[in-house]
Amino acid sequence: MSASTEKIRFLHLLLTLAQLPAFAPASWAQETFDLEDYFILTQGSRWHYTAINGASTDDDFAWEVLPETITVTGGHEATRIYTDVDDPGDSRMDDEDFWYFDSNGDLYFAGFHNGVADGGGTFPAQTIILTDPIKIGGRDMEIGEVVMDTGAGTVQTALGPINATIQSTITYIEVMDQVVTPLGNFKNAIRLHIEISGSAGFVNFDIKDADVILARHVGMILQSQEFDQDDAEAHAIDGGFIAGMTITDDPPCTNFLNPMMVGTIDVQDLEDPSGLAASTKNPGVLWTHDDDGAAPNLYAISTTGAHLGTFTITGLAPGDWEDLAVGPGPDAQKTYLYIADIGDNAETRAQINIYRVEEPAVSSSQAPPLMRNIASFENFPLVFPDAPDNAEAFLLDPTTLDFYIIVKKGDGKSRVWKAAAPHTHNQQATLELIDTLYFDNQVTGGAVNQDGSQFAVRTSTEIFTFTIPAGKTMQEVITGFTYQPCVVSTMTEDDGEAVAFNPNGGFYTTQEVSANKAGGQPLFFYPDLASNAVGGSWTTYR
Repeated sequence: MSASTEKIRFLHLLLTLAQLPAFAPASWAQETFDLEDYFILTQGSRWHYTAINGASTDDDFAWEVLPETITVTGGHEATRIYTDVDDPGDSRMDDEDFWYFDSNGDLYFAGFHNGVADGGGTFPAQTIILTDPIKIGGRDMEIGEVVMDTGAGTVQTALGPINATIQSTITYIEVMDQVVTPLGNFKNAIRLHIEISGSAGFVNFDIKDADVILARHVGMILQSQEFDQDDAEAHAIDGGFIAGMTITDDPPCTNFLNPMMVGTIDVQDLEDPSGLAASTKNPGVLWTHDDDGAAPNLYAISTTGAHLGTFTITGLAPGDWEDLAVGPGPDAQKTYLYIADIGDNAETRAQINIYRVEEPAVSSSQAPPLMRNIASFENFPLVFPDAPDNAEAFLLDPTTLDFYIIVKKGDGKSRVWKAAAPHTHNQQATLELIDTLYFDNQVTGGAVNQDGSQFAVRTSTEIFTFTIPAGKTMQEVITGFTYQPCVVSTMTEDDGEAVAFNPNGGFYTTQEVSANKAGGQPLFFYPDLASNAVGGSWTTYR
């Protein structure tokens, strides 16, 4: 690093712009974001970064939010972010920079503390409060937005105080589907570009071609910065914590309590319970079904797995049923079961199908199990516009009756298809590709809660839970980069397959196989803070 650059430490600190957001081109051009979600000033937070792309690990460093604030221009209480360099001889050691969000949600860089004297003592250790803080960004920002501002302050030198000015240009560029770091693979990360120039008396400085990549609710995960032609660095996150919680590439859900095994599925004819749905008509009842090639049966079970009934859909040939949903339908006074015949391991099917039947009545204490036929059903055939896909996850939006199908891929790169309502019996519809989501494993199931405010996508080891804010649609959340899921790690399951929301909080899961392939599959419940009990409580649509 050149001596002149080294002298102005707040220059380095401005690279904490590292935690601003940049946005994606075409498909997300209309989506806005708040900088507060990407620039983290939370107490108890620390990020560590290691050199990548051949850069020297002597430059590895950490940023840490200090517990004490500092009063800056305008009377604002600014957060102090401390720089801790692995090399104790580095001139950045003990530096701090000062940041605050104002009441409008705008972020400002307000000054810095130069912890080590620079330039042979020309620039002593000192605290500098900018008389004109630099605006970085704010709320309701958009992809492609450019924020330009000029800041000013007074710097102490061995010869006395000198005035300094800074010009910053920050461009919010794009959303990156996936960014690989030593800590993990971060999805829908944001890249921004920084250009900074300025002067302090006889010293001129600039930052050229600095790129920063941020993750929502995490902050900076990668930076590539160039101070001058002789000094280029690249660092990526390899550890840290936010508010005392360890940073991971997929943030854990904090509203779910420890899962528990609540029973085993006691249905002797059921080998692979591939789909699972909680009844809203029959409190305490779950619905499930078998997998590829099995008889067209729906099985009612209790929340401890007791067999309550077998319901055979007459006139329906065996298929590859992979998921199940409960929701409204044509008669507002009734509830319906939606069966997703969407499996296609060989990827050769000319069409897939969603079947709809009226939900039967069954008691949660029914004994012995009922044996009934379902005489009528509706068939909604679907085709892919390009080539067949194998899928196991089906989402029914209860507010619109739109269908969403998430493809199963070994690498977790899952295309999401949509069939918009209304749906017509025996009338083929072409699916629309709306996005590609990235998971750490292949997707095996999906579920939506009763009021459509949450949906979950599960893999064999994790459940990704998405929240749909008021006024937003499921499609907006799936395609929007600011709506990140939280993650629940599943109980140990031999072949984790299905997930179903409890109507009043928490969710159930099960696996496909059991030891004897004839019943006995474990049934798990994941209570949340709302239910806080095995099975929670139950409500109905009407």
